[in-house]
Amino acid sequence: MKQPETDGKVFLTPSQIASRWGLHQESVRRKIRRREIGSVVMGRRRLVRLVEVEQLEREGAVPRLLANRNPKPPAPSNGAADH
Repeated sequence: MKQPETDGKVFLTPSQIASRWGLHQESVRRKIRRREIGSVVMGRRRLVRLVEVEQLEREGAVPRLLANRNPKPPAPSNGAADH
C-alpha cells in the first residue's frame, strides 16, 4: 500500500504503524487518542507523519515486540572447526 504524501511529507495510517510495530490497530489508535503519538486529520482519515514514527522509534518509545523479527544472520564461518 502506498503511503499518503502531502507537500513532500509522508504519512502513515494507524494500520500501517500497527503492522510496522507489531501492535494491534486499536493499540495505535489508543496511543493517538492519548496524544502519545502526534497525528493530523486529512479529510476523514487520521494520519501520522513518518518522521514522527521514526522519532518515536529512535527514542525507544515503541515497544520492541518484534525485536527478533529480522534477526541478524549468523557470522560467516571460515570452515575451521573451533576446538
